[in-house]
Amino acid sequence: MRKKGFILALFISILAITLIACNNPFAPKLADGSSTNQIISDQKTVSGVFSNFCYAYNFKDTLVYSNLLDRDFTFTYYDFENGDKSSWDKEMDMNKTNKLFQNAYKIELVWNDIWSEIDYNSGDTLYMNVNRRFTLTVYYSATVYDYAYGNAFFKLRRFSNNDPWKIVYWDDQSA
Repeated sequence: MRKKGFILALFISILAITLIACNNPFAPKLADGSSTNQIISDQKTVSGVFSNFCYAYNFKDTLVYSNLLDRDFTFTYYDFENGDKSSWDKEMDMNKTNKLFQNAYKIELVWNDIWSEIDYNSGDTLYMNVNRRFTLTVYYSATVYDYAYGNAFFKLRRFSNNDPWKIVYWDDQSA
C-alpha cells in the first residue's frame, strides 16, 4: 500500500511540475505594458489616431474603432445612386462598421500620403484637419475581395493637449 501511495505522489508531483513548466505557443502571455512595441498607439498624437484606425480595421476591433470617434461624429460620402452627399452619425457608423467586421473574412487598410494637415484653435478646443490617401481591401473569402483606393478628409478635435484626439468628421472623397 505504501508503494502505491509513493508512486501516486510521485506521479502527481511530476504532473504538477510538467504543467507549471509548460509554455503553450498558441496561448502567449499577455503584454505587461512595458513593451516598447505596443500595438495600440497613443491618441494624443495624430499619427496615433491613424495607427489605431489601421489596427481597428485590420483586426476588426470595434472597441478600438469606437474610441477613435467623437460623440459628435459624422461620416459623409457621395451616394452615386442618389447623385448627392449622404451622411450618418456615430451610432449608425458603429452599426455599419460592426456589420463589415463581422462579414469580412479579412480587412487590410493602409494609410498612404498625407496631403495636408492644418491645426487651429477655437476657444479652448484644438482642431486638426487631415487629408489622406488610403488603400482598403475587404476580403469576403481567401479569393473574393473588393479593393478601394481613395482620399479621406478628417476633422479631429481635443479639448486640451492632455486629451486624446477624436475624429469628429470623416468625408470619404473616393470616387
